[in-house]
Amino acid sequence: MFEFLRRSKVAIFEMPDIGDRWMREVVRHDGRDVDLAVRELPPGSTVREAGRFVALIQPEPSISPNTYRAWTDALQRALEAEGKGVLVVVQADTSQITWYAYASKRETLDEIVYAQRATHPMRWGIQPDADWAEYEFARKLVRG
Repeated sequence: MFEFLRRSKVAIFEMPDIGDRWMREVVRHDGRDVDLAVRELPPGSTVREAGRFVALIQPEPSISPNTYRAWTDALQRALEAEGKGVLVVVQADTSQITWYAYASKRETLDEIVYAQRATHPMRWGIQPDADWAEYEFARKLVRG
């Protein structure tokens, strides 16, 4: 009878269970050295089942690389504050940074990133990734 209420529910990520441990490596990509940080997901974590969509997010090109760290912190806080999203990969070089974040719904990612635009001009794209292919590719680069 109330099926529409169940469909609109946003999966919540249990951030204390996920933790904030990252693997880091400098890798060669497209002829450039790229600093790649990949979040370590604990064994048995349900984060993969909850995250069905991935957003690739970048600041507008006019943004100074000197501000990337502060922007990363702000974006991570916005995504994870209520457990609606999780930042899992940060790929940066001297001229660009890309953040990879997962959530259960496309609309959730849009809402979170759009709200950040007021203070952090960004562009982003969202695609289905139930298999976590983007995360796995980055994780394999870091682990070798």
